[in-house]
Amino acid sequence: MCSFFHSVKWFDLSNFYLLLPIALFANIFHHSVPALSQPVPDKKSLSNIFLVTFLLCFVAYTLIGVSVATFFKNGTLSASNLNWTGYKGETGNDTPWWAHIIRFLDKLLVETLFVLTFI
Repeated sequence: MCSFFHSVKWFDLSNFYLLLPIALFANIFHHSVPALSQPVPDKKSLSNIFLVTFLLCFVAYTLIGVSVATFFKNGTLSASNLNWTGYKGETGNDTPWWAHIIRFLDKLLVETLFVLTFI
């Protein structure tokens, strides 16, 4: 088996207190469901709308989380775009041009999904 799977700490309850307020904040939109549902003319389509929204957010956040954790391993910072700030690549010199693009796209995607969650 790949040595990567042995070098990453996959599950640790000692930091659960950090996850709890984030998870609660991310799910606070439940209070807004009536307001979000009100402008939709076909109320029967609401379950599909919310299902697609949940799935899109889940897939996007999972891809971001897994890719960043895979790349930066145990040195992953709490905000995924911060990992690219001091990234020097394999050269050890300046930050590669593509790392700036990834950082921008990561930040754009995370912030867009965050805003869309509450619209």
